[in-house]
Amino acid sequence: NEVSYFKSRIRQFIKKFGAEHSSYPGWYESLEDGIYQENWGLAGVSEWFSEKFMESSSAKIIGDRIFFLEEGQMSLKPQTISKDRREQMIRAFLLLTPEERLDKEFHEVYMLDGTRVTIFGGGMTNISAESGTNVTLALEDIQIQLREARLLFEERKRLNSESARMVVFLAPVMYLGTIVLSINYLGIPFGKFIRNQFYTEQGFLLMLLIIFLFLINLALIEIINNQRFDY
Repeated sequence: NEVSYFKSRIRQFIKKFGAEHSSYPGWYESLEDGIYQENWGLAGVSEWFSEKFMESSSAKIIGDRIFFLEEGQMSLKPQTISKDRREQMIRAFLLLTPEERLDKEFHEVYMLDGTRVTIFGGGMTNISAESGTNVTLALEDIQIQLREARLLFEERKRLNSESARMVVFLAPVMYLGTIVLSINYLGIPFGKFIRNQFYTEQGFLLMLLIIFLFLINLALIEIINNQRFDY
């Protein structure tokens, strides 16, 4: 795959410059792995994807510090990540979801292997990075609330979509029903119904009112559907 190709190329350059015995941080699998992860990969977080942490279900970056979930608790790891590298990773993650705005305070994206990546920005993470305050639980609470808000938004969008379909399809059917009732049960000939509807002042005004209310309903539903809902 692409990662293996890049690592093989890095390995060639290492041999070319005689750097095979260069030291590298212990959280990387090899020298070429460390070079790749530091420049194009997940930096120190890449260790979480190794076999050693297969049982760990969560990894977090708070400021420049990295935590892995071990035995039910978040454990601070020796590796750190710089601000520039962290921002580079965020931009890379957001390439998976081009519709996401970079300036949003919260992002939830999925990597190609199904791993969920949650990104928080703003004041809370700054406080954590500067003072060492553990805001993990607070951030997780916010994440749960935002996910619930997303579900509510999707449900509201679905209901509004159904309402729009009802207006579009039901209103013409009801109007045709009035024509059928007028002809079959009131004994009004079809030609006379058309004349009364379109060639008399009262009938024409009634038709304009029906069309006006129909368009107003559509416009209101469209406005509700397009309401901005940031989560």
